[in-house]
Amino acid sequence: MGIDRRGVHKIKIALVNNYLPFVYGGAEMVVDTLKDKLVEHGHQVSVTRVPFPSTLDHKLITNMLSCRCLSFDDADKVIAFKFPAYYVRHENKTLWMFHQLRQVYELWNTEYGLQHTAENVRIREVVTSSDNAYLREAKEIFGISHEIADRLKKFNGLEASVLYTPLDHRRCRARDYGDYLLYASRVTSFKRQHLAIESMKHTKSGVRLVLAGKCDEPDYETRLRKLVDDNGKLLVDDPKVRAGLVNALRDYTNIRTRGCTPPSSTSSGPPSWWWKASSWCWSSSAGAAAR
Repeated sequence: MGIDRRGVHKIKIALVNNYLPFVYGGAEMVVDTLKDKLVEHGHQVSVTRVPFPSTLDHKLITNMLSCRCLSFDDADKVIAFKFPAYYVRHENKTLWMFHQLRQVYELWNTEYGLQHTAENVRIREVVTSSDNAYLREAKEIFGISHEIADRLKKFNGLEASVLYTPLDHRRCRARDYGDYLLYASRVTSFKRQHLAIESMKHTKSGVRLVLAGKCDEPDYETRLRKLVDDNGKLLVDDPKVRAGLVNALRDYTNIRTRGCTPPSSTSSGPPSWWWKASSWCWSSSAGAAAR
């Protein structure tokens, strides 16, 4: 720990998170941005990402133990973000919680969660009891939304302050509202973009839907493309679409600053990512062909 000329303490901070190998999403962007900002303020910062298993079975317990065994004795502070990275041991640990293992909480025994089997019941018991024990070690707990904080209170009896992911105001500018809904997110079955597409055939106002993001699930991409072919028009590598997405993101962040929209998708930077690994955007007008 040191002190600069202004009398501000400079400390060593360890940022600890989990990640899916070869996947770079919103959580990784937020952690990397936080690191950059902390470094700008003169702190020494390290980022540790623990690979998360692709299947929720016995490997999950091994992953939990791996995180629990991590040691950052040389750090003055640890900030952890997701299950089970927040099991890391440190006397000065803060959580900025992105999410817990939702598959054993509100998604339990649903299409998107673990099913009620003897093995999964044991996994659920280990995860919930570990959360109840180790989350209480944190000096402070923050959640990225009221939804995250509410879940923590409901399932674990813990209070969390809401700390939204920040906007980069250098790249976000407010413009007029458009006639579309923007869904900016990593594209995956867990995010359920298909429900947004399917809902468009029930709209009556002429509103359009714009999906923007990278898809790492070929089968899900095929499913969405088929839905788009059925209900709207697929636009690929169209400069007008790219320009429209820039405006859409600006509109979205304007709504966010008014407190009307969850902020989780607004830290993704300018829209240089589309499907194909690459580029795609879908736009639909009330279940008819897109304009």
